[in-house]
Amino acid sequence: MRKKIVLTLTLILITLTTVFAANYDFRDTDLNEGSTTTNGTVVLMTTLPARLVYTPEAITYFKADDTGYMNGKAVAKLGTLTLEGFDNSYESTIYDKATLNALVGSTTFIYQLYMQSGTNSAYNKLSNETTLSYVDQNGKSGTLDVYLASIAHYTTGTIFTKLSTSTNSNWATKNPSILGSSGYPTFKQGDYVEFYLVTKQAYNSSLQLTDSNRGILKEPNFRDMTKWSYRLDKNSRNRYETAGSDRSGWGPFNNDVRLNGICYNVPPEVVVPTQWNFTLEPTSLAENLDSTVNTPQVIANAKLTPDNDFSTQPFAVIYSFSSTKNTGSSFYMSNVKAPNSVIPYSLSFTPHTGFIEKDKEYIWYVDSTSSQNAELKVHDLFAGAQNALSGLWSDTIIITVTATDNLYTSST
Repeated sequence: MRKKIVLTLTLILITLTTVFAANYDFRDTDLNEGSTTTNGTVVLMTTLPARLVYTPEAITYFKADDTGYMNGKAVAKLGTLTLEGFDNSYESTIYDKATLNALVGSTTFIYQLYMQSGTNSAYNKLSNETTLSYVDQNGKSGTLDVYLASIAHYTTGTIFTKLSTSTNSNWATKNPSILGSSGYPTFKQGDYVEFYLVTKQAYNSSLQLTDSNRGILKEPNFRDMTKWSYRLDKNSRNRYETAGSDRSGWGPFNNDVRLNGICYNVPPEVVVPTQWNFTLEPTSLAENLDSTVNTPQVIANAKLTPDNDFSTQPFAVIYSFSSTKNTGSSFYMSNVKAPNSVIPYSLSFTPHTGFIEKDKEYIWYVDSTSSQNAELKVHDLFAGAQNALSGLWSDTIIITVTATDNLYTSST
């Protein structure tokens, strides 16, 4: 008996489509670079996972470094970039939400955080450095070479990075790395980066650039604070690029610095008065005048030393003389044993021509052609003392010196 066996072979062809083997460039803006880049397929999203927020400093000015990373230099803190957290509300026109979530993966930290700028996403070459020109408080012109630097504060430490072309050759032709170029530390929610403008020249404690003579940055040559490139959770396939744009070339700066320039050693809106010293050293004659002569006798030497360079910026003070013998307008000496008698004398001070009138204000003007030194002299003593009783005759001279904002070319 013959049996016929019929075998039916059913071939089931399963086609498995996956998107997980490719590399992706996630963007929040179409940069018109096509559907692919050197990193992979471009995927446009409504928003990117990491919420990176840059906040400029309200008050920015140069002062001596106090971070420990830029010792001996002048630094101006520009602002802070903070990873505020992660947002999974993103969507895409290419993939459904489930697929997009699978592509993005976990979002617990950032690594490989880079700066960007310009019209396209990568390699835009803004150098993050420029020249600052100024006219100092003495009227002298000068320049400073300044560059951008950052201090990243992350979960387990800090990283200091110079971010300009000339200070870090790694970034000469590509985007600067905020988190360093080795080890790739992780950057988590709440971690932040501080940005500083740093001088290549040493910090100058005597330089003052105030509201009235701010330093001016030569050109807008700094990358944007709204354009970042990063990767998430050690997923080397995917790169995320924020493509928003802020003030071109002025990204790190607040509006005050961008529009008005930057101060040095003095915060904006702080008025610094000129500092000066007035010294008066009595001579030996001050306690032992010769009553037998009418010739001038120097009783004190004075010196005026303002802290500015008066060879280029003149300086003036107002001075006046009075005495403890306040009766009348003349100077005189008295003797307690002769209450009804006085010895009149004349007083001169070399910045002024002629004799000094009691309680009258005079101007001492200091510039490159005038002297900082002066002599206080007593005149005509013999004329008043020749008929006086013997004994101790004395007077106490009071000198009042105040600064003036008005500059006079001569005493009055």
